[in-house]
Amino acid sequence: MKKIQLAFAFLLLLPVAADLMSSGLFTASAGKKSDKIKPAPPEPPVIKSLPLPVLPSKPGTAPSTPILGPSAPAPMAPIFASSPRAMKLLVLTATGNEPSFQAITFFLGYLGIPYQSVILSQNPLPQLYSGSRGEYQGIVLATGNPAVCDPNCRALLTAADWTALDNYARDYGVRTVAWYAWPEARYGLASATGGGVSTDTVTASMAFTSSAASVFPYLNRSNPLKVKQAYYYPAIASAASGETTVPLLTINGSTVGALHTKADGREYLAFTFDNNPYLTHSLAVQYGVFNWVTKGVFLGARKAYFIPQNDDYFLENDLFEFGVPACMPSDFTNEPTSDASSVCATDRMDTGDLKAIVSWQDKWKATTQYRNFKVTMAFNGWGASAKYGGQGPDKDPLTTETLAQKSKFFWMNHTYDHENLDCYNPVPNSGNCVQADYKQSVAEISQNVAVSKAMALPLDATSMVTPGISGLYNPFFLSAAASQGLRYLAGDTSRSDGNPAVPNTGIRSPFQSSILIVPRRATSIYYNTKSGRTAVDGSLPDEYNYFYGPSGIFNLNGSPWFTTTQTWAQILDRESDALVSYMLRGEMYPVMFHQSNFIRYDGSRTLFTEVVDMAFSKFTAISNLPVVSLAHSDVGRAMEMRMGAIAANVSGTLYPGQQIVLTGTGAATVQVTGICKTGCESYGGQSISKIPLTLGSATVLLP
Repeated sequence: MKKIQLAFAFLLLLPVAADLMSSGLFTASAGKKSDKIKPAPPEPPVIKSLPLPVLPSKPGTAPSTPILGPSAPAPMAPIFASSPRAMKLLVLTATGNEPSFQAITFFLGYLGIPYQSVILSQNPLPQLYSGSRGEYQGIVLATGNPAVCDPNCRALLTAADWTALDNYARDYGVRTVAWYAWPEARYGLASATGGGVSTDTVTASMAFTSSAASVFPYLNRSNPLKVKQAYYYPAIASAASGETTVPLLTINGSTVGALHTKADGREYLAFTFDNNPYLTHSLAVQYGVFNWVTKGVFLGARKAYFIPQNDDYFLENDLFEFGVPACMPSDFTNEPTSDASSVCATDRMDTGDLKAIVSWQDKWKATTQYRNFKVTMAFNGWGASAKYGGQGPDKDPLTTETLAQKSKFFWMNHTYDHENLDCYNPVPNSGNCVQADYKQSVAEISQNVAVSKAMALPLDATSMVTPGISGLYNPFFLSAAASQGLRYLAGDTSRSDGNPAVPNTGIRSPFQSSILIVPRRATSIYYNTKSGRTAVDGSLPDEYNYFYGPSGIFNLNGSPWFTTTQTWAQILDRESDALVSYMLRGEMYPVMFHQSNFIRYDGSRTLFTEVVDMAFSKFTAISNLPVVSLAHSDVGRAMEMRMGAIAANVSGTLYPGQQIVLTGTGAATVQVTGICKTGCESYGGQSISKIPLTLGSATVLLP
């Protein structure tokens, strides 16, 4: 049986990882540095949370209370409540460096909600309306009173600016969010303690009030959210006469999130805790914020995705062996001609492993929340039975059991025999590489398709994951891929070229415009591991500590990532957190695993099922949203739809209660949440419609 040694990125890449690596702080203490795939931190970055700027006080206010804008007179109803307004948000930030601003733009990017950000230290408040047309659907403040300290602290919104915002919010019935605010009268709050609290060392527990259901119906509100690495200000509700304040979130009995309504009808949602893109509490509440500020009707959509792909199905993987140099990678990629198959132990899924994963998947699919969960098998036909075109025994048990279980999974092409398309069939350990040519590339694709047809596998025929994510710059392979009908290849976000400019979109091949590279997440569940135990072949903890432990070969600025040896339980907790973060932010990128991770190492447990079990349990504790898995081609098509709307510069104008007018520079399809038209779908208690713009415009009548 063919043995696989992969040139692969093993670890989770987060946006700041590239900055760390380019700065030279992230280094390997031994081994050859790869110029293809770069290593990355094994856990999210820490973004320092700081207290809000202390501003000069107004007479009669607490010393550090931000300056408030003047009150607005109270009309009977918004003057322009039914007037048109652009379907985009105004995001106001002091400097653009606030963690809360990073969170806002990060999450809006995933949702696809249009927005305009204004850095107030550099630009004035923009025009809010033109005639009777409002320019914004809602207002989001990164901090409750944007300010800078240079060195003296000063507010950036003048009294006239606040008046303009107040009048716009009042007259158009537009809502305002303060993402990180001092507890002040503008938001119907007062400080409970006169100061703030850091959670850098002690995690806080944030509970939901009964009123939180109106904003966070998708969260399991019986379970408090953990707040850590975020500063917060304990508050009490303090509504003035004619106003109302409704607490939504509390820490130790003090309010930290509330809805506030002014006497003139202005509505605010204010948090007195900090946020950033990677904090669990930020990931959890973010959708509720944007859904609230848009009143549940917006351009864009959200779903919780989990799309695991199991590479190398039908093949063996070589295994990590501590103390055997040939079986211990010196970097996160192997030199392409490296071949230690005669030295390293190997293993392959057997029929018991396949039956176990089917039973495990069926158990999750029997629940309402995970009924649309399905694993993708990325297979190499070389390892299948010769009876169906492979090179395995005629009576290969895994092939036989696969025939019985094939309908349980998505299937995608992983080439016939797992040859690196940038270093095709090299002389082992020679260091000399030659790209696969057109004929060889066609054979790798077509022979695997032939195996799938012989086995009647339900093949996702337009998709493929290449070995080691190779071939993406090989013009011969890409030409062959296009000729064979492939449209969606797999990329790797742990490579510097693997992240699209806009979240939840793909990367169009610069060599074949018909091919889209679908970003895919690597994990720290390595291809050459199968066990959570130590001192065994394929030990995940042994390899993880070899990379990141006290004596690990990778370090940050000369210091080890971890000063203590990491246990499987600690690694499992960290890796499952990463998967949960992807689901909470609505990321549709597939996640990379390998067949060795599906092998039972103690009769029942596998690395894959253990990390997913923990991730699903954590997600369920936070959210009640259904989790969706897609075939690779369906991911690609969803990305292309969003890319088409971006390319067509689609914008929307909302006429409340009447219609939505969509315009663009060309044909496109646009997702709109909160309306049901043209075969809408229901997800998480809301309607999502896909509206076609055939001639560059579309009018959708409401409701």
